[in-house]
Amino acid sequence: MANYNWAKQVAWAPGAWSAGAWDAGAFAPGAWQLLGPACSVQPALTGSLTQGSTLTCSQGSWSSGNGAISYAYQWTRNNAKIAGATAATYVIAGADNGCRLACVVTATDTNGSSMRTSNVVAPSF
Repeated sequence: MANYNWAKQVAWAPGAWSAGAWDAGAFAPGAWQLLGPACSVQPALTGSLTQGSTLTCSQGSWSSGNGAISYAYQWTRNNAKIAGATAATYVIAGADNGCRLACVVTATDTNGSSMRTSNVVAPSF
């Protein structure tokens, strides 16, 4: 059985929903869209936190609403993308000393893409 993630593009304000909001007009064709894979286990970083050591980013655990899932990786330093760091592994550089490193995993299926960020590590050497 397939799992689906659904989202409706609507404006919402606290207290705006009532039983009357659940009428046929609230579910007009095209008002709902499928989203990409759902993440149930966050990606995780493993490895030694010393200069020259390799960190590995797991993909986490994802379920697809439709089709096979492909994965892409982007490493970040202090929440900014590290140019060229798009593999599941990353070698800690001198510039990483005292910085916050993380990996963003993008999971894609035929419905779309979803992203999840790993735990953060901070090498100190």
